[in-house]
Amino acid sequence: MRHVILLNCWMLAVAAQTQTRMPPRVEMRSPAPAPVVLSPDLFAFDNGTGRDQKLPLDQQAAMLKATGYAGMAVYTGTERIPEVQKELQARQLRLLSVYVHSFVDDTGPRIDPGIAKAIEQLRGRETMLLLTVRGHGAKAEDRAVENIRQVADLAAKAGLRVCLYPHIGFYVETTPDAIRLIRKAGRGNVGTALNLYHTVEFHRQRCGMQDFSFSQLLKDIVPDIYLVSINGIAGSAITRLGEGDFNVAGFLRALNAAGYTGPIGLQCYQVPGDIQNNLEKSYSAWKAMSEKLNFPDPEEMPRRPPIGRRR
Repeated sequence: MRHVILLNCWMLAVAAQTQTRMPPRVEMRSPAPAPVVLSPDLFAFDNGTGRDQKLPLDQQAAMLKATGYAGMAVYTGTERIPEVQKELQARQLRLLSVYVHSFVDDTGPRIDPGIAKAIEQLRGRETMLLLTVRGHGAKAEDRAVENIRQVADLAAKAGLRVCLYPHIGFYVETTPDAIRLIRKAGRGNVGTALNLYHTVEFHRQRCGMQDFSFSQLLKDIVPDIYLVSINGIAGSAITRLGEGDFNVAGFLRALNAAGYTGPIGLQCYQVPGDIQNNLEKSYSAWKAMSEKLNFPDPEEMPRRPPIGRRR
């Protein structure tokens, strides 16, 4: 409302000046660019490096290095962790997280049985446990808190962090779900991921996209976000970055404006096409978006109403 009032005041002032003299020349200046705090590094999920195609780990690591990525955002499961670490480290690449599960009902083990061994293999490293909370039931909330505390306490002994991974259809579907459980669990080494696709898809399916604002969502939760995942979105499909109909660049601007400085990973689930070409295309789009973080978002800029002709 304030910018509308100021615009109206400006137009009235110009109208008053035209009655007595020609208006002075006004130099239009662009607003000062916002500081860029978002990390320039991009990591890739293993679902985009050849996991499902059974590509050898050394080839996955080599491809990440060749295409400019800083490392692997997510490695699925608890098997072969030392091997993936070795291949990434040999190329000065990082492993951000290991993807594991927990359940609040009897559809799966309360805690992934490989977690304890994985924690020992990751001891003292930056790699997080990326933990899903799955299932449903009458005691789901209490069990979810118990599971998180159990994993967090094991991780803390090894100097590791736990990052809850919201996923549509799971008990923890959204980042606000994760934040609620983080508060209840009361463990200082637990945070959450913000998954762009699952957040957008949740709102599309359950709420509609009206009144949806990442700026509002990010307002109070940035300190609790350990990882952000991004991708292109076309309808309900995950696409290469830079493709689709969702304004990912606007989302990155909102992240930057909120002060997020943590890691960002590329979600690639079921993106069709050649693996390396997909990585290259997405990385090029990432670089283009990163270079314009302090530019105004053209989709959100207010437009001055047209001035009609004099009659």
